[in-house]
Amino acid sequence: MRVEAQALVRRLLADPDAPPVDNPVAELSRIAGVMGHAVDVLGELVNEAQDAGRLEYADVSQVRRMNVLFEAWKELTVEYRRALTDMVRLGIEAHQARINEQLGMELVAVIRGVLDAMLEGAVAALGDDAAAVARVEARWPQLVGEVVPRQIQAVTSGG
Repeated sequence: MRVEAQALVRRLLADPDAPPVDNPVAELSRIAGVMGHAVDVLGELVNEAQDAGRLEYADVSQVRRMNVLFEAWKELTVEYRRALTDMVRLGIEAHQARINEQLGMELVAVIRGVLDAMLEGAVAALGDDAAAVARVEARWPQLVGEVVPRQIQAVTSGG
C-alpha cells in the first residue's frame, strides 16, 4: 500500500504546469490548515471504528480498516506537528504580523491621501469665505481623529 501511495505522489508532483507559489507563508498556512482538518477527520473515523461494536478480531477487513485509519492518522499527525513546528521555527506568525503592519501603513497612506483631497475640495468650494475656510481647517484634524478610528473599528469588527 505504501508503494502505491509513493507512486501516486510521484505522479502528482510531476506536473510541469503547476503554478508557482507566490506567497509561501500563506501557502504553508493553508496546507497546515488542511492537514489539521484531515487529522481531525481521521481522528473521528478512528474513534467511530473503535466504538462501532468493539472489533471482532475474526473480521479481518474490519481490523485492517481500523489499522489503516489509525496508521494514516498517526502519520498525518506527525506531519502536521512537523509543519506547525516549522512555522514556529521560521517565524511565520511574526512574518504575517509584519505583512499586516505594512498593509495597515499602506491603508493609512491611502486614507490620508483621500482626506487631504477632500479637505482641498471643501476649502475650494468655500472660495473666498476666509472665516469658513478657517473653521473647516481648524475642525478637520478633530473630525479625522474621530471618524477614521470609528470607521476602521466598524470594518475590523465586522459591523
